[in-house]
Amino acid sequence: MKRKTQDNDALTPLLLLAIGRGGSGKTVMETVLIERARRAGRTVRVADLDRTNQSLSHYFADAATAPDATDEAILMASEHFVDGLVGDRVSGVMDLGGGDLVGTRILHELGIVEFLSEHDVKTTVIFTLGSDVDYLAPFRRLWGMQLLRGANIVFVLNEALAELSSRGRDGFQQILDHPDFGAAIDDGAGIIVMPKLRGARLLAENRLRFYDAAEGRPAENGFKLLSIQSAHVRAWLRQMETQMAAIEGALP
Repeated sequence: MKRKTQDNDALTPLLLLAIGRGGSGKTVMETVLIERARRAGRTVRVADLDRTNQSLSHYFADAATAPDATDEAILMASEHFVDGLVGDRVSGVMDLGGGDLVGTRILHELGIVEFLSEHDVKTTVIFTLGSDVDYLAPFRRLWGMQLLRGANIVFVLNEALAELSSRGRDGFQQILDHPDFGAAIDDGAGIIVMPKLRGARLLAENRLRFYDAAEGRPAENGFKLLSIQSAHVRAWLRQMETQMAAIEGALP
């Protein structure tokens, strides 16, 4: 499961913002991307700014958080985090609460995408989606306000939230047929399918990271997967690598 190590100096820094409804797979996607980048030798900082469910900081003890749950505290924490990325020329992942409008304020009031572009730092906004068209609401709001202009957009179709009988993109027809989704794809947005992972709940309940699970290492609480369960995670990570290869330039 090892990936080729890359020199931080050879890469353009990138801020990844993850936006999506609660339970849409946002934390799963973020955790995999952070683990993946760090295992390749890249510096990736983490900010967990979800005011209701700070799950990302359970996986990464070094995650920055806001001192309290007010909008102003979250906006200030965002400013400090982004300023540090620019100053130190490193990448970062920022988690925002599902359905929380503070993400709109961060993009609008702080002008993060424009600021980062001026300092040669890329921005990627990932939207994690189920099969119901309502999952598109956060994207449609930001797209309609033109707050995604200049950012890479990646849609993650979470197979665990599609119809049981469907595989791949087949269970997301409402999403794929939506005109705003189509407009974003025409504008260069990327799509990946996140396969359903058997045993994902066990990993989440025990805060066991994916590459640790794949390699048979225990969680901090001592929980360890069965060998067949580790094999399932390894197979899932291989599928994820195949999907992510198409959007590598938009990832930290």
